[in-house]
Amino acid sequence: MILEHLSREGAEAYRGDRPYAVISITDPDSALAALPPSRLCRAILRLQFHDFTQEPEEFAALLKESALEDLEPQKKWVLPTAEHAWQIVSFYRSLPADVEKVLIHCEAGVSRSAAVGAALAHCLRQTDVHFYHQSHPNHRVRRLVIEAWGRL
Repeated sequence: MILEHLSREGAEAYRGDRPYAVISITDPDSALAALPPSRLCRAILRLQFHDFTQEPEEFAALLKESALEDLEPQKKWVLPTAEHAWQIVSFYRSLPADVEKVLIHCEAGVSRSAAVGAALAHCLRQTDVHFYHQSHPNHRVRRLVIEAWGRL
């Protein structure tokens, strides 16, 4: 299985040449990605969570101590959770047999999508080095996906 991570812009412009599926990760306060219709796209999983690495307790303390609260006091922050990870793993495991590629995108294509790609590659015993090239996988997301894989 080919795993590829990219930005929202890249996903919205993607034109596949083989059967593929998409894991679309966007910020909760943004519109869903406008993925182009394609006869080759077999499945889409849409998730929305922010790019944070902290545990909920750490995040709550950070929010109290930081300028995040001053800048955006009305914003509802959504941290990546075990439920998100479970959805990713369940989605991957339920893909049709003809899917050859999984596109994983987030807003910038650097952290959340790279983390999901690296985690799936790890679980599939594939190399994950390309997910670290010019990217910085979110370690919380990566860990949660690997843990979910082990539970299912």
